[in-house]
Amino acid sequence: QLRLALLVSIIAYTFQDPSRAVDFLSKILESRERLGPEASLCIESDIIVMKLRLGLVDECRTLIDEAKDKLQQANTSEAVVFSKYYKAVSEFRKLAGPPEEFYKVSLTYLSYTPLETLSSSEQYELASDMSLAALTGEGVYNFGEVLATPLLSILDGTENQYLFDLIKAMNTGDIDSYNSLVNLNSERYFNQPVLKT
Repeated sequence: QLRLALLVSIIAYTFQDPSRAVDFLSKILESRERLGPEASLCIESDIIVMKLRLGLVDECRTLIDEAKDKLQQANTSEAVVFSKYYKAVSEFRKLAGPPEEFYKVSLTYLSYTPLETLSSSEQYELASDMSLAALTGEGVYNFGEVLATPLLSILDGTENQYLFDLIKAMNTGDIDSYNSLVNLNSERYFNQPVLKT
C-alpha cells in the first residue's frame, strides 16, 4: 500500500493544475480502509501540499492538525510517512510563518528525507528558503544543524551563494564578514523582501 501511495504521489505531482491533483488523490483516498493508515497519511499529506498551492492556507491548518493526530496514532516507523507529513508542514510554515517555525520543521523534514530524492530545483529552493528563514527567524541562533547537512552547499556557485556565506559568517559570529557580504551583494540582499526590514 505504501508503494502504491508513493506511485500515486509521483503521478499527482505531474499535474499542472493542483486542483486536478487534489481530485485525483481524493479519489484514491476513498479506499482508505484498503490503503491502511500509513499509505493514507502519505496521500493526505500530498493533498495538503496541493491545497497550499491553491492558496487554501486556513483549511490546511486544520488538515495538518488532523494529520498530526493520525501520525501519532499510526505508530509507524516508516521514514517516508514522516517525510511526507513534514514536507506538508514545511510548505505550510513557508506560507503562514513564522520563519523560525519553517526553519525548524524543514530541518525535521530533512532528517527523514534523503537529499537525493529531491530534484535539484527542490534542493535549491529549500536551501534558499531555509537560509532566509535562518537569517530572519527570531530565536534562531544555532546554524550548525543546517550547516551539518549538505543542503546549503547546493547554493555554491549560484546567485544565492551569498545566503550560504552569510549563514557561515553568522555561525562563527564574524560580523565584519557578514557586513562585507551584505555590501558586496547589496542588490540581491535588499531585493529579498524579508531582508529589507
